[in-house]
Amino acid sequence: TYTDTKSGFSFKYPGDYFDHIIYQSDPTLGLILKTSSSKEVASKIYLSENDVRFGATSNDFACLSLEEYLNKQQALFKDIQNNVSIKTIMLGGISGYKVIFTFQTQPEGNSSNTMYVSEGLGIKDGKRYSISMSTFNQKLFNSKQNMFDQILSTFKFAP
Repeated sequence: TYTDTKSGFSFKYPGDYFDHIIYQSDPTLGLILKTSSSKEVASKIYLSENDVRFGATSNDFACLSLEEYLNKQQALFKDIQNNVSIKTIMLGGISGYKVIFTFQTQPEGNSSNTMYVSEGLGIKDGKRYSISMSTFNQKLFNSKQNMFDQILSTFKFAP
């Protein structure tokens, strides 16, 4: 279980799957976990091609609703690729969204690759909460969607 006492949320994740914590409770980055701790990327946020990155953050939010946020992101989504999926979910007892999208990037030491991202989003008390999973490996990404959904289902706001 990861608990962020500053932002007031917790969730469960498979500790035997993610073996390398990069940041924990960093004010801007929140929690970031990776599946590998290879020497060339061990101290960085960057992913190797067969790595999975999991992140959780919260921040003050200027938009009034998630719909407003997603509307503002439409320009970004148009620039990335046509593969954007938005689904309504419950996140810690509030209505939220699960957004799946891809975009082109250049991972360190690699040629241009596609990044696959699943993100759970929610707004509560003027804060945007984001939990995400990303990888360069589409097969791995698809195989971990159920695990990511289970993680989202355990998200709770602190009383």
